[in-house]
Amino acid sequence: MIDTFLKTVEINFAELPKNPKGAGICLYDMGFTVVPVRLVKDGPSHYRKVPVVEWGEIAEHGQEKEDVLSYYWNVDGVAIFMGVKLRGTSYYVGALDFDSKEAFKEALPLLPPTYTERTPRGGFHVIYLTKKKPKYKQYRLPGQRGEVFSVLGETENGKPKLCVIYPTILYKVIRPFPLRVIDDLNKLADEIAEKLGLVQPEPLKVPKAIPLALPRSLSAKMNQALIRQRKQKVNLAELFEEKIKPLLDIARENSNYYAIHCPFHPPDAHPSFAIYKNTWLAVDFHDMKVYTMKELLHALRKQKGGVGSG
Repeated sequence: MIDTFLKTVEINFAELPKNPKGAGICLYDMGFTVVPVRLVKDGPSHYRKVPVVEWGEIAEHGQEKEDVLSYYWNVDGVAIFMGVKLRGTSYYVGALDFDSKEAFKEALPLLPPTYTERTPRGGFHVIYLTKKKPKYKQYRLPGQRGEVFSVLGETENGKPKLCVIYPTILYKVIRPFPLRVIDDLNKLADEIAEKLGLVQPEPLKVPKAIPLALPRSLSAKMNQALIRQRKQKVNLAELFEEKIKPLLDIARENSNYYAIHCPFHPPDAHPSFAIYKNTWLAVDFHDMKVYTMKELLHALRKQKGGVGSG
């Protein structure tokens, strides 16, 4: 079945439809898990990738074609899940994500030819199908904090990584090859890291970002914010969905709150910013600051050099 699939469907992202919806549907039909994304400019050459659907739910419960057809596709592009099986096969989807152009050029002789694209920041995605599940892993130069490249796969908490791909705006195809099947992407990455003299960062030892029980001092601040929020005559859920959510990098969602990579204290690898659904209040656990929805929108726009909350 698998050999037949690969012989009859030669997966080449360079031949995808140029519009996000068409590309998303085509990718789903090939067996990928897909989500529409927006690119939010954070600096001269940095773009934050913001999924417009709750992809955590997709990772947990799966995806149907009806879901894909119902998504909002008036967006900048599409992302696929890494570290999950290509539907209908025993192969996993994974990628090497190079931030350094020099490292990519040096690693090129070790890379089995496969589909490759250039990202908006001048990095490279090298995408494979693998027989062994790829695990997310970062590599850097000794003594340096910046990442040289990483493996995009399943994270330590069992969640997939997202990989934004062409035809997303600003992404360019540079090697229009079909996806190559390899045995073990992490083994290949370790070989490249050894050649480049790289190391894997030690895992951070940090407490849980979002505490289960709020300290009494914070509860008092939230009560004060609730009073302010009641005076702000707005539809809070609508304000969040339409104006605030697109400006945030949401790490996960559960029934009580959104866990968010803090927009005011980047980088925030372990999400330390939360929006609670029962009150629509936001809390920054770096400085224990509490925002109403209107206050948060104003702060986000001010940070990005925009206008007030309006």
